[in-house]
Amino acid sequence: MQEENRQDEEKKTFIREKIKEKPIGTKRLLRGAGIAVCFGILFGAAAFFTYFALSKTVMKPSASTEETVSVSISLDDVPVFLDNGAASGDVPSASADAVGESGEDTDDGAQTDTTSGGEIAAMSTEEYQALQSALYQIGIEANPSIVTVSGVTSASDLFDTNYEREGTAAGVILGDNNVHLLILTQKHVVEDAGEIRVTFIDDEVLTAYLVATDEITGLAVVAVPLAQITEDTKEVIEVATLGNSYLCRQGDLVLALGSPLGGIYSVLVGDLIATDNEISVEDGAYRLLATDMVGSSDGSGVLINLSGEVIGIILPSLVKEEDTNTITAVAISELKPLIERLLNGEQMAYLGVNVSTVTDALADKYDLPYGAYVTAIHADSPAFEGGLQEGDVITAFGSTEITSVTDLQRYLQNHNVGETVTVTVMRLANTEYKEITLEVTLASLP
Repeated sequence: MQEENRQDEEKKTFIREKIKEKPIGTKRLLRGAGIAVCFGILFGAAAFFTYFALSKTVMKPSASTEETVSVSISLDDVPVFLDNGAASGDVPSASADAVGESGEDTDDGAQTDTTSGGEIAAMSTEEYQALQSALYQIGIEANPSIVTVSGVTSASDLFDTNYEREGTAAGVILGDNNVHLLILTQKHVVEDAGEIRVTFIDDEVLTAYLVATDEITGLAVVAVPLAQITEDTKEVIEVATLGNSYLCRQGDLVLALGSPLGGIYSVLVGDLIATDNEISVEDGAYRLLATDMVGSSDGSGVLINLSGEVIGIILPSLVKEEDTNTITAVAISELKPLIERLLNGEQMAYLGVNVSTVTDALADKYDLPYGAYVTAIHADSPAFEGGLQEGDVITAFGSTEITSVTDLQRYLQNHNVGETVTVTVMRLANTEYKEITLEVTLASLP
């Protein structure tokens, strides 16, 4: 019996000595490493999307017990021009107001006497320098309404290294809605940004969020909560005053502020060399203010008159200058209705046509009826869906007569997205124009 027990114990000892851990093979090692890498990628992706989501929430307005109020902008009436080229109800130009009569500068006393024949007498070097200093002082005093707007986006390179990419443009402070400070800037900088930053003239940097954009002009409005702005900054910043660009004249002295040369808080002085050129856009046209000042192709900012009022917005995305690098701005009076809607987070009513005014010359030459001649219909637009065609002449919206592009643009500016309107057009059938009535529901730009 003892012998049997001894033999059983030896067998158990043999078994215990022979059972060993299976060595880790190369395939098993690689499989484990692969699983670890996969988990790492999943955790990395989760971290990235979490960061992205959080960065988006930063752009949302902070909670406030205050209620926002609508922001309104005083609109300018289109002047009726007299035979001498002056506008009815015209006012003395800002140039005359700022420099004074007989060439006397009201700021520092520098004079440029005129002779009885109206010729300007030669200025001394000191007088010229004093005049230049006075002009630049106007720009310096207007700079507190200018800010730098930065749009920050996250990206990764080929090696999955994350980095931030930042685009910048000048912005102009246009008011507040009782809760937020509202700033007009360039759409391409802020539209897809994960974070928007605004730098004020005293170098305070605050986070902003996007309020509204306009696809046609490339304008955008961003907002900074008033509660986040320090009292020191509130003391030095200013709200810009919008002027009347209808009163601008060829030869007026103007200043370019913002970053017309690419650097913020630049001040350039020059002349208006043209004020009657237009650029055609969907549903209207905008007048351009051309200057003799050299600027950057990606510059941004505003034009101001000698009273410090904004008379134009520098919009490189809309004004594509191919033959010149001089600064051209979009006249502010035509932009005011759009800006007011953007400040209140609203969209312009969209029809979806390109039109030209039927002038006396065109009416006589081509036997056209007066109105807004449709040169293009945009696909899937309200105009397209409503049955408008190229070659139609829009003569009325409801009971409102349309005789020009300006009339059409003003009508849309005063109506809202979602409204159904009656459009009267004259359409060529065989050899004569016949009146047709269409129903169109205005939409927002897709």
